[in-house]
Amino acid sequence: IPNSFWAVLFKNQAYGAIKECSDYLKGWPDLLIFSCGYYLAVELKSINGTMSNKQKEKRRELGGHLIKEDREGNAFEKFKKIVYEWRVKYGV
Repeated sequence: IPNSFWAVLFKNQAYGAIKECSDYLKGWPDLLIFSCGYYLAVELKSINGTMSNKQKEKRRELGGHLIKEDREGNAFEKFKKIVYEWRVKYGV
């Protein structure tokens, strides 16, 4: 059996595994920050971005925050505030 056959076979199996993981991860937040047994889930969106149904479902399940960029470009400041408040709340 030629080596190219095994390469194609392996590539297809790897693709299948990656696809399965990708399907499982759909809807998970963009950022998951872990510290001392606590987590902070954050979904990031552009000005025109919207959440998919899977993202909305996962946000209800995990809790978390949605940070949507605004015209003033304040998303990073919002993110820092959320992280600061989370750290104060849980002492992490």
